[in-house]
Amino acid sequence: MVVRAKSLGLKLPAQIFAQSRKLSANNDYVRARYVVTRERTDISDQSVLRYCQTIRSSVIAALNMDELGVPQGDPWLGALPTDYPKQAPSE
Repeated sequence: MVVRAKSLGLKLPAQIFAQSRKLSANNDYVRARYVVTRERTDISDQSVLRYCQTIRSSVIAALNMDELGVPQGDPWLGALPTDYPKQAPSE
């Protein structure tokens, strides 16, 4: 997903792509969802958390959202989807 996001224009630090390759090579993304018993990798839990937080921050900035993920101002890539909740007019 990180590689695809980069191809769509998401700007991420280079180390994110290196970590993504390492996580993918070890199937470490599976550990996030399922209990996997094996030797721990050399990527600490704290590093994985920082990795996720960096990606989240980059997505929030790229999509013009506030810290809670609410779009701000103009849409990022075009018109909002037709099923997107309507915003009340500002007073």
